[in-house]
Amino acid sequence: MKTIAENHITITRQLFTEGTIAVKKSKYRKASFKLAAVLLLVCLISAILVLAVRVNPVYLVGEFIFIAALLIWLIFVLPKTGCKTRYKAMSGSKNAPPVRKILFYEDHLIVTADSGKETAIPYADIGQMIESSHLWILKSKNGIGVLLKKNGFTFGNIDIVRKYIQKCSPKTPQ
Repeated sequence: MKTIAENHITITRQLFTEGTIAVKKSKYRKASFKLAAVLLLVCLISAILVLAVRVNPVYLVGEFIFIAALLIWLIFVLPKTGCKTRYKAMSGSKNAPPVRKILFYEDHLIVTADSGKETAIPYADIGQMIESSHLWILKSKNGIGVLLKKNGFTFGNIDIVRKYIQKCSPKTPQ
């Protein structure tokens, strides 16, 4: 089968974090805003109750501090620690960043890990194509994400790959 493009990537922790944030950005942000709205509603109801029963409003300060700390942890700390944990799992016991070679064919791609393990993904399974500042992320329907470094193509390019994906995929990736 004819190779249409080839991409090489050394997945540093920064690239991994960039890719993870790009993939989860909208869903996680929406969920965070919904949770923030619920917490603020609870806080508002508590404030009304505290003021209605004429309890010392100092009790609300602790609640506000707790909710602010929880939101900061959910929005800023948790995503970064999650990335760190998943990157360690992907890297395994070795201290070097993982290396991937991605070969693109007319109807599928093959990701080869530095361990030699190969994963084939048909273009029909790719449901989403996400762009970040240094990466293209191909997200398959079964949850597999393939990171492509923008300047990592040794031959071919993302436009050629996109054309073949669109031809094979029932849902056109963006």
